Amino acid sequence: APGILPTLAPVLAAALGAGAVATAALMRRLDRDGSLPVPVVRNPTELGTAFRFAMLYAGVLVLSAWLAEIAGERGVYAAALASGIADIDPPVISALNLYVGARLNATVAVTAVALAFGANVLFKLGVFFWLGERRAAWRVMLPMLCALAGGALALALLR
Repeated sequence: APGILPTLAPVLAAALGAGAVATAALMRRLDRDGSLPVPVVRNPTELGTAFRFAMLYAGVLVLSAWLAEIAGERGVYAAALASGIADIDPPVISALNLYVGARLNATVAVTAVALAFGANVLFKLGVFFWLGERRAAWRVMLPMLCALAGGALALALLR
């Protein structure tokens, strides 16, 4: 959906920039302590993972289109928030598909993407805290919240 880039790029750039600045500041401080974490890497191309993604994407696409029909923009936003909790890719792809199909305008699609991102970030922070990984949660909270704030500010200026 290259036509949406003029609307989407400023929101993504603001989120990325704010998150990157906060991450750089945090990493510089953690590097002095010698406590930078090493991520655990899994294979995302496993068949089970691909199948679950396809099912989630299909469900989100149908739900988004249906809610757009019966509730308009608010339905799309509700679907983006609800599905963004589990995974950000299906609501993003769904919003872009609905934009390409002329079922959503660019601002509504970008807002849906931002809401899915926000829901996903807040859910992950909640899981960190709930599982008792408070130290890790505090480390990632500042960059994640800065990214949310930067994107939200750009989105507010867009509207």
